[in-house]
Amino acid sequence: METQSQIPTGDLTLLSDSASQFSSGHLHIHHYLRDDSPLIRHTLKNPDLALSDPECQIIKSDNTTTVGLIFRDSYKIAIKRYNTKNAWHRLRRTVRSSRAENCWHFTRILRSLDISVAPAVAWIQEIQVGLKGRSWFVSEFVDGISCLDHLKRDVPHAEIEKTLGEIVGILCKLRHKHISHGDLKATNILLSDQGPVLIDLDAMRQHKTESTYQQAARKDINRFLRNWQDNPVLLATARQLLSAQGFPTDPPS
Repeated sequence: METQSQIPTGDLTLLSDSASQFSSGHLHIHHYLRDDSPLIRHTLKNPDLALSDPECQIIKSDNTTTVGLIFRDSYKIAIKRYNTKNAWHRLRRTVRSSRAENCWHFTRILRSLDISVAPAVAWIQEIQVGLKGRSWFVSEFVDGISCLDHLKRDVPHAEIEKTLGEIVGILCKLRHKHISHGDLKATNILLSDQGPVLIDLDAMRQHKTESTYQQAARKDINRFLRNWQDNPVLLATARQLLSAQGFPTDPPS
């Protein structure tokens, strides 16, 4: 049985990004109306069926997450399933926002800050006997190379400065809102025709105090710098650009 209702999206989304929600069995589905079609709706009601489709390209599968790419309505979407490890994990998740919901929430916030992200299509929450189970985040596929793969090629120094400078610019925008990424490895930053794109937002947080933000931001910066430990030029350039914007770049004690 399917039930549907309109939900407000707040002032963070564009007018074209009004959202809706509906339920199908144990699944509670939130999606953008711009992506509404019979095929998309069928996919959202059966995300595991889509992941098991022979045409779905599984790019990651472990105890924590499963990620697949599949074409729907002439464009490619990414479906990321967040698994529950055990009953205790399921109970803990019941009193917290799911990682899929976190991705949905911060995709909207980052777009309002003019930070490029993979456009969200939907997030889905499984609920059985009042307990949250698995969740799914569905987004449009972003065609881009990771900044790690790009910068470790033989690229001119001017290109290195430009790319790292754009990433530092994103970190400045996040700092203004006390937002930390939570997993700032270089593979979570794609380079597209429009510039850097942040992905994997499930660990992102907006901090209520300056002190908690500073702690999380330092972890982000340290993780970002570790990407370039084996390349002195990249490491020195990243440190210089970060320091110029007031970010701490001293190694952790």
